[in-house]
Amino acid sequence: MEVIRPWHRGGTPETLKFDEGTLHVIFTHAMQLSSVIRRQRALWSVRFPWALGRDKADLPLRFDPASMDDERNNDVDMEPLKMLCVEFIVTPALYKRGNMNGERFDKEEAMCRAAVVIAGLD
Repeated sequence: MEVIRPWHRGGTPETLKFDEGTLHVIFTHAMQLSSVIRRQRALWSVRFPWALGRDKADLPLRFDPASMDDERNNDVDMEPLKMLCVEFIVTPALYKRGNMNGERFDKEEAMCRAAVVIAGLD
């Protein structure tokens, strides 16, 4: 509190004591949240669904139903869609790698798929 005292708005010992209690509650909640987050060992990432190991400037991106949803909601068979190129990525995907126990980091899956527009479909 010695560090905070010069910035304190009231400056009286009573208000400083009250605000010290408030800061203590905030600090305690932050530490509890930090301990919960450390237990969540799964790795979450938000990114665009570029093909692994390829440069973005290379070949066109093909539709992948595991990590992409067709924005136009075409009710067609997925196999022909896999051959088509993505024209535009509307939203990124939410990926998860691993689980709470710190296992299965070799597998990554799209928990929320990216919205894309497929080229050549009308």
